[in-house]
Amino acid sequence: MRLRFITDNDGCSAGRLPEPGEMHRSRYGLPALLAGVLLLASTLIHAGEGAIYLKAPGLRLQKDPSVVIPVAYVYANRPLLLPHYRDGAGHPAAGWSRKYIPTRRFKSNQSAWIYFRRQDLENSVYLDRGLPGSGFCIWPGGSLIVIESYQAGVLDRTAQAPVEIAVLSKADQNTPSYGKDFLAAEWSYARFTSRGDRSMDGPKVRECHQCHSIAFQLTGDLVFTRFP
Repeated sequence: MRLRFITDNDGCSAGRLPEPGEMHRSRYGLPALLAGVLLLASTLIHAGEGAIYLKAPGLRLQKDPSVVIPVAYVYANRPLLLPHYRDGAGHPAAGWSRKYIPTRRFKSNQSAWIYFRRQDLENSVYLDRGLPGSGFCIWPGGSLIVIESYQAGVLDRTAQAPVEIAVLSKADQNTPSYGKDFLAAEWSYARFTSRGDRSMDGPKVRECHQCHSIAFQLTGDLVFTRFP
C-alpha cells in the first residue's frame, strides 16, 4: 500500500467536573454577555460563499473549563490536507504516536489506528472527574488527529489498504476572537481514500461533526478516544 502525503506547514491536540445543570450556566459576567454577542457574529460569518458551516457544541472558559457557554454562531469547516503522519510501514512520523482501536464506536465492523501528535496531548487541559479513566480532556488549538479505518481486526496495516483516512484539526482560535477568555473549540474535518484523494462532501462533513459533538459531553471535547 502506498499513501500520497502532503505536508501542511499550517498545522493542517485540572479542574473540576461540572455539577448537574451547570454545563450551560456561567458565573462570569463578561462571558455571559459575550454569549449573546455570538448570535450577531453568525450573520457576519455567512458573508462567505461555498463554505461548509458547523456549530460548536459550546465554549469552555480558560479560567474554569468546567463552565460551558452555549453558542449560536457558526464557523466554516477549514480545508485540510493529509499530513505526513507515518511512513509506509505504519511507524509514526517524528513527534507522532498511535493507538489501536479494535472496534470503532459507530462502525462495529471496523477497527482503527489513530495517529496523534504527542505535543497536542501534552498541552491538553484535563478535568479530573474523580474516577479512573473518566476525566475530561480538552485538546489545544492547532491539534491534529488522523484516523485510519480498516476492516475489523486488522493489526497489520501492510496487509490491506485502509477503508478510509479521516483528518480532524482544531483551529488555533475561535472565529469570534475574544482574547484568552475561551479555549479553542472549532474542529474541522476531511476524509481521504487510501491513495490520498479527497472523499467527503458537505453533508458528510456535517454528519461527521454532529457525531463527534456527542463526545463533548463524554470526554470533554469532540474526540471519543481517550489517550494514551
